[in-house]
Amino acid sequence: YLRLLRSGTVWLALAQGDSALDAYEGKGSFSGDGPYPSLRAVGSLYPEPVHVLVRADGPVASVADLKGRRVAIGVQGSASRTTALRVMQAHGLGPKDYTALELSLREALVALRDKEADAVIQVIGMPADSIRDALAEIPLRLLPLSERAVVTLVKSRAGYFANTIPRGVYANQAQDVRTIATAALLVVSTDLSETEVSAVTRYVFDKGRDLVARGSAQGTQVSAATARQGLSIPMHIAASKTLDAIK
Repeated sequence: YLRLLRSGTVWLALAQGDSALDAYEGKGSFSGDGPYPSLRAVGSLYPEPVHVLVRADGPVASVADLKGRRVAIGVQGSASRTTALRVMQAHGLGPKDYTALELSLREALVALRDKEADAVIQVIGMPADSIRDALAEIPLRLLPLSERAVVTLVKSRAGYFANTIPRGVYANQAQDVRTIATAALLVVSTDLSETEVSAVTRYVFDKGRDLVARGSAQGTQVSAATARQGLSIPMHIAASKTLDAIK
């Protein structure tokens, strides 16, 4: 989506905060593209926590236990895959320490069900319907990230912040789960006029928008009050002014 935005194919995009920062700085999977200095955030929509899922009836109790196991990290080129690799690295696990399965979330959950994968790592807003559906078929457990890994990732300037998946978000989840998150960002280029950016900002963040009714599972989390949380790239000046007016 970020490359489509940069090419002018689209005028508005959704992006993980860590991926947006990589694109802005021309790093990570965007190192071949060079910096994207005109990339701007309209606002942060909601946090997207890292979910590390294993079978509840299996032996894996921590991310460190994934050494030597099969881990579904996401498809090639996906932002979630990049984050998953960083999470594993922060726990001292390099590419040779486990078998990486490049599967979509749907495929990964099926593989976990069929015992063809030992873990799934996914960056996704909570509650995630796909994970809730999987829990109806198989017992799953969310693994916390180690505190050391959380600190390492947050200090990496990669667009991450400490986060918790509260107990009860998913069926049979009895404990809070410590993790990191990146913001789900609505992004534009400075090619879009201030009038257009202001209109988009007001449409998304203005009070009274029932985004849940429009099909957004995380719609209740979208608010002008939290639109600056977790921003990893500069905010468009028109978006900033509009948010101030909404408050």
